[in-house]
Amino acid sequence: MAWAMVDVAAALAEEEESTGGGFAQAFLLILLSELGDKTFFISLLLALKEKKSSVFSGTFGALAMMTGLSVCIG
Repeated sequence: MAWAMVDVAAALAEEEESTGGGFAQAFLLILLSELGDKTFFISLLLALKEKKSSVFSGTFGALAMMTGLSVCIG
């Protein structure tokens, strides 16, 4: 009985490690792929030319809207 509990604890520990590793891998993958996106450079160029707060508000609003549409569409 004690060996079974040790095996279950080991399996849970491995699952938690893989979950954390999977999160980190997914986060880094998306971060690096989106960093080279054209919208990043367009926002940078707009922020150099226009008021930074208005560029931030516009890009944040567009991101929120696209996220909402993506969730609704599925």
